[in-house]
Amino acid sequence: MFNASVWFFIYIEALRSQKVSRRTFQTLSVTNSSAVRSILLRGLKDTSERKSLEDGKQIHDEVIQSGLSEDEIMSSAIVNMYINCGNLADACKAFQHVHITNVAAWNVMIEGYSKCSLYKEAISLFWRLKKSGIKPTKITYLNVLKACTESESLEEGTAVHKALTEDIKSDIFLDSVLIGMYAKCGCIDKGRQLFDKMRERDVVAWNVIIGGYAESGKIDEAIYLFKEMQKQLVLPDSITYVNLLKACTNAVSLEVGQDVHSHMVKCGVSISVFYGSSLVDMYVKCGSVRDAQVVFDTLPSRDVVLYNVMIAGYAQERLGLEAFKLLSKIESEGMQPDRVTFLCLLKVCIGMSSLDLGKHVHLHIILHGYGLDTKVMNTVIDMYAKCGGIVQARQVFDIIPKNSVVTWTAMIGCYVHHRQFQEAFDLFWKMQAENLQLNEGAYVTILKACAQTGALDQGLKVHKLIRKTGFLSTILVESALIDMYCKCGSVKRARRVFDHMAQHDAISWTSMLTGYAQHGYGAEALEITNKMLEGGFKLDRITALAILSACNHIGQVDEALCFFYSMAEGYGMIPSAEHYACMVDLLGKAGHLDEVGDLLNKMPRQPNAMAWTASLGACGVHGNMELAKFISESLHSVEPRSTAAFVLLSNVCAQSKIEDNILIQRYLGEIETLTDDTAYTYS
Repeated sequence: MFNASVWFFIYIEALRSQKVSRRTFQTLSVTNSSAVRSILLRGLKDTSERKSLEDGKQIHDEVIQSGLSEDEIMSSAIVNMYINCGNLADACKAFQHVHITNVAAWNVMIEGYSKCSLYKEAISLFWRLKKSGIKPTKITYLNVLKACTESESLEEGTAVHKALTEDIKSDIFLDSVLIGMYAKCGCIDKGRQLFDKMRERDVVAWNVIIGGYAESGKIDEAIYLFKEMQKQLVLPDSITYVNLLKACTNAVSLEVGQDVHSHMVKCGVSISVFYGSSLVDMYVKCGSVRDAQVVFDTLPSRDVVLYNVMIAGYAQERLGLEAFKLLSKIESEGMQPDRVTFLCLLKVCIGMSSLDLGKHVHLHIILHGYGLDTKVMNTVIDMYAKCGGIVQARQVFDIIPKNSVVTWTAMIGCYVHHRQFQEAFDLFWKMQAENLQLNEGAYVTILKACAQTGALDQGLKVHKLIRKTGFLSTILVESALIDMYCKCGSVKRARRVFDHMAQHDAISWTSMLTGYAQHGYGAEALEITNKMLEGGFKLDRITALAILSACNHIGQVDEALCFFYSMAEGYGMIPSAEHYACMVDLLGKAGHLDEVGDLLNKMPRQPNAMAWTASLGACGVHGNMELAKFISESLHSVEPRSTAAFVLLSNVCAQSKIEDNILIQRYLGEIETLTDDTAYTYS
């Protein structure tokens, strides 16, 4: 009986050892063409699986010599072989010789583009197929929808969905893929509409919609659908529970996460490594490292991924010693730490500001073969920068390959962090001379250096380079330019950049507002504030503080009060201690001391040192000794070891021309005592 697999291997080995010529094989093709076809198809399949490009090319040559290149199945197999062997260029050449009606080859090519992350090309090829008048198959739609999903192309995905409804009858699997596409493209509501219309739903469909809500952080909907799924007697599987845990993780909902965990235990779900990683990750990101540790300790087996999740949790909670104990456990259990392990441990070192531990991790990185891993070594540079090891950072930079702009940016960032700005500028221009393709991170880092030094000449040169390289339309770079120009005193240039932005983020609004306020442009600061508020921009605490600080700089009391009292109702923010302190300072400077007292009494918590200090400074300006006495005593009760209350009260007395005052003498005596104690403590 003829066996294509056996013949294929005989043929390949014969070709390699040159025992059989092509002429001999062509003789076989005359006597038994179907046998040759089977051998070649089996050969293409095998080389595709082995990713053996050399053998694949040999077989492709035999296909041509045997006159089988027009065969639809054969030509599709050739395209597929080149794609699986990672040779997209030859796959494209082979595809050009495929008969236009060969939809299988089109499907393979669309899938191939997606495999290579060339999603735009995959989608474009699909529309070429449609224009050619060839009817796409279910496989075609699955491949192109994957491209739309991975590229998060909602517009293209919607158009493909419309074409699908015209071409073929949908089914549960296709509907599930469509729901997943809408969810990934940020349109979960449209996915839900499609889900609700489905006459029949299997566990895959339920998992996709629950997973979509999980990714969106909509935990209530995810839990609701989980309950509905059970009501309809659809049994949850491993993916269902992982999606629910992901929903809890994304929503940072510890309570619901604990409920899901309890449900799993009640239903007899065995907590394997697969579930364990999700549970530990959920507990870690919801801030309960203790619960994560309990799950971790009870697991029957652990892999490096699970260890990494636990180490990341310890890093997050700044429990450095526990993280390093896990590194020892990984090695004692015969496992090898991977790049994620080392990235997490470097984060621990940064959090602890421990140069010695950082050196220890660096040594382990080299011993485990990650000494040339770009991402790991960039993080090593960052670790040394933030742990005070600038010399070591430069030594690492000089040793490792410098073909990545991220590596250069890490070293430039190190110099900026240590305020060695000239070295940062020199390295930036050296990087530019190396003809590396600069990215957002590089520009933002060097613009930060320009801003901190007030180096307008350097900033102008960088801005010119940004225009030349086409990064002017990216919001991060534009915001950094605004901040740089404002801090360099060139507010008009900052405003020009601001006005040309297609959209604004918190940094651009805050930088522009602060720049105007600090340079005394009161009217312009108010204009920016009004534009921001009227434009429906979602404020955060930092932006709100910038608005109040701007009002403080330009003395706009009424506007500040109006905004401050609207923070809770109008913007959903409860003013923090920093917001109160800013208002106290503003009212104090304006002489509204009665309102200062009212504001301090209205604080939801006891005023902190910042608020009391601002109030005491205001008393000095306006000579209110009674209020100054009350505030200084309050400040002393909040921070008894601080000399600020006494120094400020001394200034108040001096400004009020009170020389022989019992109060000031008493407090000055306490200042001297505290100063002596402090000196003793730190000596």
